[in-house]
Amino acid sequence: MLWPIIDLWPSEQVLTSHSPRNSTGSFRVAWQLAVTKNASEVIREGLRLLESQERDREAAYAALKIKLERGSAQADRGEFVDPDEVLKKIDERKRRRAAEKA
Repeated sequence: MLWPIIDLWPSEQVLTSHSPRNSTGSFRVAWQLAVTKNASEVIREGLRLLESQERDREAAYAALKIKLERGSAQADRGEFVDPDEVLKKIDERKRRRAAEKA
């Protein structure tokens, strides 16, 4: 996948851009809207996107940490699960779902 290239020339206030050739749909529309903005608006939008992604990563990390703590507590209590049994249950569910769809 090719990423957009943005060249900013502060002295001339020129924004040039190149969207990926194979981009389609909503990305192309969003890209075209971004090109019509001035450089500072594009940068602000990029920073907002980065902040949003950081919040998402932090939330995912917090959720993972909770799951790991729960698993550790279960292991401390001796509540282990046989991996082979888990795989058998998964296979059974997959077969049942396939049979229901057929």
